[in-house]
Amino acid sequence: MDIYDFSDFWISRGIVWFFLFIAVVGCLLIGRRFDKFFKLNSDTNDAIGAFSAVAGVFYAILFGLVIISVWDTHEKVKDLVQSEASSLRQLYSLTVLADPKSAHHLRDYEREYAQVVINKEWPAQRAGNNDPSQYLEGYKVLKKIREDALALNQGGGNASALAQNLSDAIDNLTAARDQRISKVDAGIPKNLWTALLVLTGVNLVLLWLIRIENIFLDVILNSAVGLVIGVVFAFCLVIDHPFKGNTSIDSSAIETVYKYEMGG
Repeated sequence: MDIYDFSDFWISRGIVWFFLFIAVVGCLLIGRRFDKFFKLNSDTNDAIGAFSAVAGVFYAILFGLVIISVWDTHEKVKDLVQSEASSLRQLYSLTVLADPKSAHHLRDYEREYAQVVINKEWPAQRAGNNDPSQYLEGYKVLKKIREDALALNQGGGNASALAQNLSDAIDNLTAARDQRISKVDAGIPKNLWTALLVLTGVNLVLLWLIRIENIFLDVILNSAVGLVIGVVFAFCLVIDHPFKGNTSIDSSAIETVYKYEMGG
């Protein structure tokens, strides 16, 4: 079972509660015991605080890089989908200039391509399936479109110019498609997640070691830190894979072209 089988709400809620639980339990069961065992005082607090500040800087930098990376990937993939939809719209519009028989075949293939992307490829993407066999049908349809477009060259004159324009549009559509498929399993490398979790643990332990006499204030402080960490982790995880989860990039851009431009 994939974690993205659950709704983003429950994923986020689970992550936030997990870090809140760890922060509070660590504060009460570990931090307080460290306090008694090591006999922590204001001097040790200063030393731990200084080390915690240094570790916190590296932690913040790494967390910032992760946030920027996941957001940048998500937005780039969204742009790729928009680009593919725009190329498909352009390709469909150009067929108006072809002779009726050729236009009929081209438009049928273009509608078929949209249907394959929406009904077959998108479910595969949501499942994280990057098996090339899942995307062969779409490439076969593109091949048919290209063959029909090239056949227009035989007419010469305006037909040849149209064939070149169609070929350029097909190239743009294919390029956007290739890039979309290459991003099916896009995400933060596991090693980076591991490093982030390790630094999270280090910073939480350092926070637990800082001596605060008022237990209520200690719990509030640790809860606040746990909440912040949980929210940021949840945000990163939810959008880490652009095609997975409730907030994943859907096929609406291509569906719009199919429904309103192609009359599907």
